[in-house]
Parts: sequence; structure tokens; C-alpha cells
Amino acid sequence: MPLGQRIGSLTREAAGALGLPTGIPIGEGRIDAHVGLLGLNALEPSKMSLITGSSNVMFVLADRPVFSPSLWGPY
Repeated sequence: MPLGQRIGSLTREAAGALGLPTGIPIGEGRIDAHVGLLGLNALEPSKMSLITGSSNVMFVLADRPVFSPSLWGPY
């Protein structure tokens, strides 16, 4: 599903609980640190980005898959 694609609308129940109007569009989102790669233009192998906030994440793109038991998850 493309980022930002409309996936539905806010239901009456949810709107009431949140104090918002019914029918507000709901869009597809992504993990903030991953989308941050776009804003940092870190989109080529060997470019690195550092995302800081409530956590610290360092991303380095590789031109091949990297699997290691010392890394959490293959991204």
C-alpha cells in the first residue's frame, strides 16, 4: 500500500471518543525513522543517516542483504 494512500475514514465511534468529526480520512503511515531516510536523502548504498529522538537509530543502506545474529531484523 503506498504511503499516504487513503485506507478509510474515521468511524462515528472513534470520532466521538476523540472529539473529532466523523469521516476524517485515514491514511497509510510508516515508521518515522524509515521515512526519515527520504528527507535525509540517504537513499544510496554507503550513505548513513542518524535519526535521534525517543530512540537513536543509525541506518546504512547496503547493495546486498546483510544478515547477522548481532543485528535486530533485516531492513
